Amino acid sequence: MIPHLSKAWWALIILVVLVGGVVVWLTWDTYLVRLWWQRTTNPSLEYQNFNNVDDGTRLTDEEITEHAKAAKLVEQVPEVAEWLQQFSGPKGTSPETGARGFVQVESRLGDVYSVHVYTEPGLYLYFPVKTFWWYEVNRKTWSVKRMAP
Repeated sequence: MIPHLSKAWWALIILVVLVGGVVVWLTWDTYLVRLWWQRTTNPSLEYQNFNNVDDGTRLTDEEITEHAKAAKLVEQVPEVAEWLQQFSGPKGTSPETGARGFVQVESRLGDVYSVHVYTEPGLYLYFPVKTFWWYEVNRKTWSVKRMAP
């Protein structure tokens, strides 16, 4: 049952809801614009996680740029570049399976990023997520090292 409130109270409730909605929209809008720009300039970030692994807070612009740099460095490793060539279909999909290849920063421990190179299912649902390899990227030297199995 809807309570009987005066028009002034209903106007206040609607105003609070609208103002709250605008604030949330503006917050997300700037975040989404930043994500769009990052993804436009680096398509491999399409499914990149822009939340801090430790506490779930959003990454800063500098951290997002560092993630992109780490992912790009791993993409340039010859074996990874060769592996990524199999995803030559539309939107970076595999012509055979429809799966997509990803290079994604998964975590950071101190000055070292852990970068995951993997595929995600495509057209065929039985095609599992498959890891190609894991790499470490040092934030200070920007050197890439293949992790041991």
